[in-house]
Amino acid sequence: DFHGDLFEFLRNDLFNARQYFSPTKSSLKRNQYGGTVGGPIRKNKLFFFGGYQGTKLRSDPANAEAFVPTAQMLAGDWTTFTSPACNPGGQIALRGPFVGNQISPALYSKVALYITNKILTSLPVQPNACGLITYPGAITKEDRWQFVSKVDYQRSDRHSI
Repeated sequence: DFHGDLFEFLRNDLFNARQYFSPTKSSLKRNQYGGTVGGPIRKNKLFFFGGYQGTKLRSDPANAEAFVPTAQMLAGDWTTFTSPACNPGGQIALRGPFVGNQISPALYSKVALYITNKILTSLPVQPNACGLITYPGAITKEDRWQFVSKVDYQRSDRHSI
């Protein structure tokens, strides 16, 4: 008697609805499939079992954002960063001793300034006035294959390998 099963799990934009707050449908495509089979090789003595699963994953890239202080911010002027243009909720004010959203560059760490300047000069694209850089993500293309197998030998009622 041989026994086994087959399965498939499919997630595809053809079958998915758009999420309520999302402007577009998800581009994720995931397909998992496989099966198992087992049975006797030699009746009541030697048995086998094997399984396989394949997974294919595809997705369009998602944009990502990073914050990098602008030259204006490094000079101590944070007025653009705190303006409604950079904050949809409206104008914000920096707390504490920072009147008019100005911070003295003397208060900045010299090490942090050095590292930030190195980052700014090495970027292929400069940040916008709010300090944001938008860069495209990578396309997801992933294929996986998994196998499992087992052999049992029943030498006697008391011994099996």
